[in-house]
Amino acid sequence: MGQPINDGGHAPLQPKRIVPASMTVKLASFGIGSVLIAVNLMGNSLMFAHEGQRGAGSLTTSFQALLLGVCGGALMGVGQMIGKPIGQQNFELAGQKVSAAYAMTAILTGISTLAYGLTYFVFPAVAPHATAEAASTYFLVSALGNWPALALVTMGQVAFQMGDWVSPLASSAVYRLLSVAVSYLLSAPAGLNAVGIGLGNLIAPWVSYLGMHFWLKKRQFAAINSTPLSKEIVKEHLKPSMQFGGKMSLQRVTEWGNLAIITAVLGAMSGQNLVAINPSLQFMTLFNLFSQGIGLAGSMIVTPLLAKRNTVIETGDRSEENKGTVAEAHAHIKSAVTKSVVSGIVVNGALAVALFFARKPIVDFFLSDSVSKEAHEVAQTALWINGIGLVTDAVRIITGTLLNSWEKLYFQNIVAILTMTVVGVPLGWVLGKQGSDENAVLPMFAMRTGMIFLAALINSIELYRTLKADDRQVQQFSTPGLAAV
Repeated sequence: MGQPINDGGHAPLQPKRIVPASMTVKLASFGIGSVLIAVNLMGNSLMFAHEGQRGAGSLTTSFQALLLGVCGGALMGVGQMIGKPIGQQNFELAGQKVSAAYAMTAILTGISTLAYGLTYFVFPAVAPHATAEAASTYFLVSALGNWPALALVTMGQVAFQMGDWVSPLASSAVYRLLSVAVSYLLSAPAGLNAVGIGLGNLIAPWVSYLGMHFWLKKRQFAAINSTPLSKEIVKEHLKPSMQFGGKMSLQRVTEWGNLAIITAVLGAMSGQNLVAINPSLQFMTLFNLFSQGIGLAGSMIVTPLLAKRNTVIETGDRSEENKGTVAEAHAHIKSAVTKSVVSGIVVNGALAVALFFARKPIVDFFLSDSVSKEAHEVAQTALWINGIGLVTDAVRIITGTLLNSWEKLYFQNIVAILTMTVVGVPLGWVLGKQGSDENAVLPMFAMRTGMIFLAALINSIELYRTLKADDRQVQQFSTPGLAAV
């Protein structure tokens, strides 16, 4: 088993504990950090609305969540990739995986930047000219901030797995809140409009990245953060990292790709639809990102605990100390799973109730009086329909992300693609075509909500079965009489 590497002859500090002092606090930190992403996107959308480009706000929200979300999603596996060797106390291997993760970050930066550039050609096919021009201009300018934006995803997980949950949250707050502030100053007061919004989303991630870069040079992180990239690391770890990242990215495609497809379909049917769905998109982005953050934090807590527990079980040594270690790790795993799912249900459930009772003032806030009465009414109904969907989507996202810790990466992706996109989108489109194109929003999102419920139910059953199988494995290890059963 590898040993911690040295930092200038000094013994590096190792994580104080694999199980965090407050699991709920760590779950909340990643949840809040993810919400800040949505605050950034919502701020962008409101600035576009201020310029009279509400459709551009819808396009940038859904497609940025998809484009950068897919690449960022590929990096969401970093915490799990390094969590397993950390759980086994193999910090040298963890350091090699971190180096490979930064190489993967560079590759994904190129991919996401290319995708941002392609919006210049794609958006005119799905939106009116002025809307497409504003949205694509934003993406072309902000593309230069993709490296720091993605690198912060990797850095945050490195810090989290080394016992530091504060710096990922702090770096996210600096990035996202500064982005909103700079974008506002450059768009409205400076008169740069979409260019100004893009510049805010270019400048802010660089500021946060530089701060996080110097923070991670602290000796606390030397155990896994000082292994230089080499040909050997590229050969041994980059390809598996890309493969694992591809599976994680597929999960983001099922979440944001579905929403992007629905946005494109509705926009092609009527530009008015993009205006009507804007309030819903903002809150769906906000709280789906919260659920993703909770699920990611939960999986990063569970992964090293699984590795620690399974490593002890594989020794076959049933000493009382080992039995206690296995039982404790298993209890913490079940606690992390329970707290993750319950957190998502409680927060999104409260939101669903709030969206129902406050749907009119919320829609009036996002849509001006110049927007038609019919669009206001559609937006209000869509808001509470999607509010219901947020509760079950929280369960779907969190249980699906937790299943990744047991390397069940394909299961929830296949379920989501089949239910929400392969079945849900065509059925929603058919139902929507029964009336006018301007009224297609409600049947499309009603069908999406039903499909989300089905996917959440299937994921929950699979996670329950997985935990019951673990219960039996731990019981067999801890009870000699069952060892041979």
